[in-house]
Amino acid sequence: GAEWFAGSAITVLPSLYEGLPLVAIESLAAGCPVVATAVDGTPEVVVHGKTGFCVPAGDGHALASAICDLLASPELRRQFGRDGALWARERFSKERQLEETQNLYQSLWERSRRNPNGRRTASEDPSYSEPAGVGKPASRVV
Repeated sequence: GAEWFAGSAITVLPSLYEGLPLVAIESLAAGCPVVATAVDGTPEVVVHGKTGFCVPAGDGHALASAICDLLASPELRRQFGRDGALWARERFSKERQLEETQNLYQSLWERSRRNPNGRRTASEDPSYSEPAGVGKPASRVV
């Protein structure tokens, strides 16, 4: 893993579809800047102009230009590498992920205790309106 990225000048991720790109997180954590397409969760990981470059998906010219710009500038690669390693440690560490997951479960548990039937209420979500017929007695057909 990390030794591959540490020995690379850049990582290129030209995806058309991508969830949360683990390869970009691993690359940044190793101090290797990333050139990626701005699809799905990628811009959450690759911060354009700070940890690498994000270009439009399917734009080969923009991708090639970003790769060439980064390869031509050792100082920019070092800067993006330093910032990327810090960003990855702050945002995507195991500790942070565990804390975020614990906070999510805690908030869901607390909400379920306030509202045991599992339905949203107007007090929890002011934009929510009860579906027609909910909370009203059912009609009886004889």
